[in-house]
Amino acid sequence: MSVVVAFWYTDRPLRREEAAAVFERLMEGDATAAPESVAVDTFRAELLGRFGRWADRADEAADDYPFASEIEGVPGRFVSFTVSGATPLAVYREVQETADRYGLVEYAAAGGFRLPARLAPPSLPARRPRWWERWRRVRAVSK
Repeated sequence: MSVVVAFWYTDRPLRREEAAAVFERLMEGDATAAPESVAVDTFRAELLGRFGRWADRADEAADDYPFASEIEGVPGRFVSFTVSGATPLAVYREVQETADRYGLVEYAAAGGFRLPARLAPPSLPARRPRWWERWRRVRAVSK
């Protein structure tokens, strides 16, 4: 199974439905769906520096290419490529960490969605024990 994945920059949190709409517009060729950002170009340059271009590899080395397609996209707007079951998980995690470092949203055609850490909702604080829970603990220790 192959899945198209796209990365783009946004300065506000998105809901899954909003990210899906942006992804669809990007895949249909509307690059204006994502705002322009230097972070996208830097991310793309880092990916190309790490993995190179599939077209530039010799036939025998092309089998070692971690993605099922070329690293594509529109400069400054978005980066996309296809991952398959043959894409090593460690490589994909490295790509995700790089995207997070540049603050990029990740959306996969299969519905996977990931906001960068700077836009992720804050985690909820730990719940304080209720009075009867504290009372039970004190009572259990005093026995």
